[in-house]
Amino acid sequence: MILRERLTTIKKLTHVCLIYNGSNKKIVQQYGDILDKNMEETYLNLENIIQVIDLLYDNFTQKIKDNFPKLSKREIQLCALIKADFQVNEIAALMSNQEDSIRTMKVRLRTKMMFSCQDEFISYIQNL
Repeated sequence: MILRERLTTIKKLTHVCLIYNGSNKKIVQQYGDILDKNMEETYLNLENIIQVIDLLYDNFTQKIKDNFPKLSKREIQLCALIKADFQVNEIAALMSNQEDSIRTMKVRLRTKMMFSCQDEFISYIQNL
C-alpha cells in the first residue's frame, strides 16, 4: 500500500511540474521541505520511479528484459512507466522529452516488440 501511495505522489508531483511548464522546481522543493526530504531527488528521479514500479509490479523491468533482451534501458523505462499508467505528458516530463517524441518512441517500441496494434502492446504490458 505504501508503494502505491508513493507512486500516486510521484504522479501528483509530475502533474504539478507540468502545470508550471516543468521548470518550477521550487514547488517540488516545498513539498520536500514539508516531508523533510528533497522531493526532486527522491521522487522525480527516473531511476527511483522505476525502482518503485519494480517493487510494486513484481520486478517488471526484469520480466520485460527476459522477454525482450534487445530493448534499450530507455525503452524498458518507457515500458515501466506505461505499466504504471503514466500518461504521455507525464512520461515526457519524467524522461525530459517532448510529448510527440514519446508517442514516436511508443510506436517504434511496439514495432520492435512485434505487436501489430497499440491495444495489443498496452494489454501485454499491463498483463505482464
